[in-house]
Amino acid sequence: MSASPDGRYIAGSHGSRLAVYATDSGALVKEFDVTRWGRLDWCTQWTPDSKAIAYRDFRFGFWLQPIDGSPPYPMEGLPKEKFYNFAWSKDGKWFAFIRGQEIRDVVLFTTEVNEK
Repeated sequence: MSASPDGRYIAGSHGSRLAVYATDSGALVKEFDVTRWGRLDWCTQWTPDSKAIAYRDFRFGFWLQPIDGSPPYPMEGLPKEKFYNFAWSKDGKWFAFIRGQEIRDVVLFTTEVNEK
């Protein structure tokens, strides 16, 4: 869950959908479907102007969901690498992110039984 910069809303999940709740009443204000590989439990952030919510799509990067009901769209201009976290500066002029690579290897372990 994350609070909007203007303090009016909280974004979270409602089942598999993105939900926006009012902070003053706790009422569900809006719900949105997310992209097929969208994840709401990881790196959900509000834009600095409180007009959209960014979330991670594990296949196609990060998407922005405008809260006015417009369709979601991918965040452009970002490197095609895995992001671990990100944030905007409070004034919206800067965007910082943590990126990296996961390196995986398969290792086979065997055990020998010595019967002496």
